[in-house]
Amino acid sequence: MKKIKKAFAVALLSIAVLSCKKTELKENETLVTKNLLMKAQTETYNPIAATAAMVAMGTGFNLGNTFDLAQHSTVPSTIYPIIDLYYNAGFRNIRIPTTWMDGFSGNHLASATGTVNFNHPRFIQLKAVIDYALSKPNMYVILNTHHEHWLKRYYNGTATYNTPFTNLWTGISNHFKNYPNRLVFEVLNEPEGALGDWDNDNGTTVSPNSTTAITLTKQLNQVGYDAIRATGGPNTTRIVMVSPNAQANTSQFEEVYNVKESLPGGGNDDYLAIHLHTYNPWNFCGQKGSNSNYGGRTGIINGVSAIVTHAAKLAVAVHVGEFGVGRVDSSALERNSWQVREYYRTLRRELIAKNIAATVWDDRGWFALISGNSTTGYQFVNNIVPTMMAASIVNKAFTLTGSNSFLVTGSNGQAVMKSNIPLNTGGSNERFYIVDAGTQGGKISLRSMNLFASSENGLIDMNCNRSTATVSEEFWWEMNNDGKISLKGNNLSYVSIDNVNNALRCNKTSIGNTEKFTFNLVP
Repeated sequence: MKKIKKAFAVALLSIAVLSCKKTELKENETLVTKNLLMKAQTETYNPIAATAAMVAMGTGFNLGNTFDLAQHSTVPSTIYPIIDLYYNAGFRNIRIPTTWMDGFSGNHLASATGTVNFNHPRFIQLKAVIDYALSKPNMYVILNTHHEHWLKRYYNGTATYNTPFTNLWTGISNHFKNYPNRLVFEVLNEPEGALGDWDNDNGTTVSPNSTTAITLTKQLNQVGYDAIRATGGPNTTRIVMVSPNAQANTSQFEEVYNVKESLPGGGNDDYLAIHLHTYNPWNFCGQKGSNSNYGGRTGIINGVSAIVTHAAKLAVAVHVGEFGVGRVDSSALERNSWQVREYYRTLRRELIAKNIAATVWDDRGWFALISGNSTTGYQFVNNIVPTMMAASIVNKAFTLTGSNSFLVTGSNGQAVMKSNIPLNTGGSNERFYIVDAGTQGGKISLRSMNLFASSENGLIDMNCNRSTATVSEEFWWEMNNDGKISLKGNNLSYVSIDNVNNALRCNKTSIGNTEKFTFNLVP
């Protein structure tokens, strides 16, 4: 699906500035890189089947608009903290989009013949980032060819394009041949243009379902696949991923590879995976989309089921290498919403549950998941990542502790809810059971002593005295960066503790300390 990760005019200005900066590694970075390189190359290579690798990879993130588009610094020391942040949050793969023969104001990593300049300062930086990520236990790295417009826009199946693409992947594969099995190769990001797309942004009107588009897509994927496997050694069993056309669209999976025998390797390569992207529905996920177009969890679940069904038919592993929700600057506030958080959370959980590795798109722009810099530090934004990664709380019981360090009580429905019970003294009134409140937004209801907590629409203090749950007893929940939970009622306001009488009221428009609750699971 088509997405513009950042205002292109800004990107063009950035290219001129960033390409002029000195890019060599500093002395201390060089020492770190050498140590990491030694670690990476001394790790024993043990083949791992693609199906097992997808499980091990779990959830990951994209280092977007960095080595693929000159929008962010490629200096390794500015990237290491980003890797640390995601790794500490439970992410176990990083996709590093890399453009080799295009962009960067002509300052390419490889020549027109596909010969990589391994002494190029930006390649040295790229390698340092790869080494750093691989130094993390159980962390996978996905390396690809990304914005190769020279290839995707004009590919016609001839040696004019096959030869340089073969040379490119031969050079990359040989250079990283002795790297551990946690380095994964993705043949080509988002086949489009002459390979088939649904719009004319790439100078083509070729239908992705046309015989020509499908044939060329499979041919080009085969060219890259063959080049990698031909380098021998560990690369004969390294994980290689290929994508369908129309920008790796999930709907094209079945169109391009309709039978097992059509896959590279004839369907007999246990180390092959299909790489897909989803920004569906685009009128919600796209940067110009709207939250009003969010259709709930059912569509997401059905979309994943379709992937699983066809993957089972082909007996092939699957990786969803991009997904997310973007907004242009004028509607950026929409991303801080239950719809967006629920989309990320539902899609990620469904994919992981089906043993499909999931790698979220982060461009630090319209699809940003983090903010900050290497000097002041990075942090997750809009509570998307903490909520996406949080374990399920449905059908579990727990206590809530307010910012005043007292337990929240349901008061057995006899009085308003307050946060005034000393820790370690709570009883049944302070025990809340979480009920799934339906399909819309993953809402929950809180039940104590068989009575439901009500937001009271924010008009009065909350009570836990309803025998049944209606909209006033339904809450969206989100996880904060500090691991505390916040609840938003049907009035789109957050539950808060009153600083005077410690009563709970659902009337705050944003999250501060009094809108955060520590939760502890109880039997």
